[in-house]
Amino acid sequence: MAILQELETLQWKFPGMIYHGRSVEIKATTGGTFLQSFGSIIDNIAKVSSPFYHHELLFPLGFNGTVANAVTDVFGITNASSFLVIDLQRDGLEAQVVQEDPPKESNSYTFIGAVHPSWIIPTLKAASQNPYHIYHWNCHSFAVHFFTEMKRACIPNGVSRCPPEDINAAFPVIISPWWCWYGQVLGVMTFAVGSAWLMVWVMGKFRHRGAKHASGLATESIRA
Repeated sequence: MAILQELETLQWKFPGMIYHGRSVEIKATTGGTFLQSFGSIIDNIAKVSSPFYHHELLFPLGFNGTVANAVTDVFGITNASSFLVIDLQRDGLEAQVVQEDPPKESNSYTFIGAVHPSWIIPTLKAASQNPYHIYHWNCHSFAVHFFTEMKRACIPNGVSRCPPEDINAAFPVIISPWWCWYGQVLGVMTFAVGSAWLMVWVMGKFRHRGAKHASGLATESIRA
């Protein structure tokens, strides 16, 4: 918050923002857990399933290959390909500066236009009051809410270019809210069915072992 306030004081504006759906490395995440054996399968599903994307907002710190003095003073960076990344993690909101190439257009949407730091501060303050929930308040719901709030903050300020009204129409399908909503419902149903199947399979294994053990005891009893 303090950094954003400092940028606002210096009258510096972000030259845009990027809504990004980043693929989650499920295989690496599940390593060392009981889901490890399913890691490769889930990874393949995650490549085409947006519920397994991590949704985040990227704010460019450079413009046309240059970095403003205000950015250098506040962040201490000179690399024009740098971004302030804001996202929602399980532990809460997180903001960090990264130096990387812009994301691919297939899983991101880029808005080019002034974004005032003062628009971001109240949205972050309000969002920080909501605890993370895997279904109701996750990285996707936060990112969509954040992008929408930037649009609402832009309009009354008389800025000539604001984020789009209909983000479902503007975003690539794979990260659009309507697609993600249906995908999340499907993901929950798949998880529920998969968990039930796994429970039945485990119970079947225990029953089979129990029956085999009982059969062995009966045979020993007959022999005696």
